[in-house]
Amino acid sequence: MKKNLLILTTFFPYEGGEQFFEHEVKYWENSSFDNIYILPSNQGGRKREFSKNIKIIDKIISKNIISNFYYMVFSLFTIIFWKELKYIFLNVNGNIVVNLFYALKSTANTYRYKNQINLACKELEGEIYIYSYWNDTQCYGACLLKKEKKVIKVMSRAHGFDIYVERRVNNYMPLKWQFKDNIDKIFLLSHG
Repeated sequence: MKKNLLILTTFFPYEGGEQFFEHEVKYWENSSFDNIYILPSNQGGRKREFSKNIKIIDKIISKNIISNFYYMVFSLFTIIFWKELKYIFLNVNGNIVVNLFYALKSTANTYRYKNQINLACKELEGEIYIYSYWNDTQCYGACLLKKEKKVIKVMSRAHGFDIYVERRVNNYMPLKWQFKDNIDKIFLLSHG
């Protein structure tokens, strides 16, 4: 059975960020995966040069006012959001309204990315492995697909923003505690 790697980025290979990934992408083209794909959540602008063996999937879920409203309302009725509410009230200090907003926004983005990744996966034949450049809502969306057995493994990089709670508003990382055990491998890339 074919092994597919789906790499989740925010911008890469489009300009606008994640320039460090240019060095890493060379590693992936020599890996044991049969097919390697990149799914950037933001597409547009000039593409950077990289291996022709790696394909771009351009399936993105619209980010307009209507879709934002839909995902926010949908999230209000999910178990993930309600678990997060309980967690906030028992464990998080700071402005409760701000924390609730970040919890709702993160839940909405997690489901948006889950649907985007699922749409991309429908085009792939064989086993699907996910590698997320960020340990945040894209990665959490992949974890939801792993729970549904649509994805074999989820791996993620984690940077300073993804690791250090003190770099977040109110020292709060929405949803992190709910998904940390669903990620098969985390690669820490921070000096502090």
